[in-house]
Amino acid sequence: MWNIRKLKEHLESQGELSEQYSDYLDSVSRCIDIFDYHKDEAYEVIDSLNSTDTKAGLRLVLATADARSELEHRILISQAHLHAALQNSRAMYDILAQLLNALLVLEPRPIHQCYIRDVHQSLPSGNVKIELNSILNSYEYNYVNGFVNTIKHRNLIQCGQHVDFVEKRSSMRIKPFSYAGEDYEQKWAIDVLSCGVEIRNKLIEVGQLLNTECGVRNA
Repeated sequence: MWNIRKLKEHLESQGELSEQYSDYLDSVSRCIDIFDYHKDEAYEVIDSLNSTDTKAGLRLVLATADARSELEHRILISQAHLHAALQNSRAMYDILAQLLNALLVLEPRPIHQCYIRDVHQSLPSGNVKIELNSILNSYEYNYVNGFVNTIKHRNLIQCGQHVDFVEKRSSMRIKPFSYAGEDYEQKWAIDVLSCGVEIRNKLIEVGQLLNTECGVRNA
């Protein structure tokens, strides 16, 4: 886990812990907590919709109006938590950008120009930059980034309960979408959630490297 407290204590001991830096660290920590909450809530509902019994899955999809209403409500709950989880997994990188810009960039960018890709380019050579480069080029990050920007600026990406007789699986599925010239195939909701988990975990790895780069002992 990223020991944010140790980084704050180190910066304070160096006389470098401004209120702004402290706010960035508290914000990214809270963002991780919010993601974890929504991830757990989404997983619980999605898992309840997941089954390898395709006949039962088909009966659920073709059920009576009352049963369908209950299904749609469960899908709504999981969609709400899934959206919130992915939005927080992406937002934590925007906050990380502000933190990296303040702590590592030799000529910090204006606060309104701290986009994670731009800050990455401005970072000095080192492990933080190498790891961040790997994340920004990863499928998981770009899927989440495309998903969040699509539902924020264009339209909601449709989802629903789906029965796949080839995979012998019934579960919630997210429909395909396109963003920035890239096409993203349909995915099971649990796999979409896993993309958020992956970039959340990778951000923590960047935080651990940041502690080391800032000189935190036993980071």
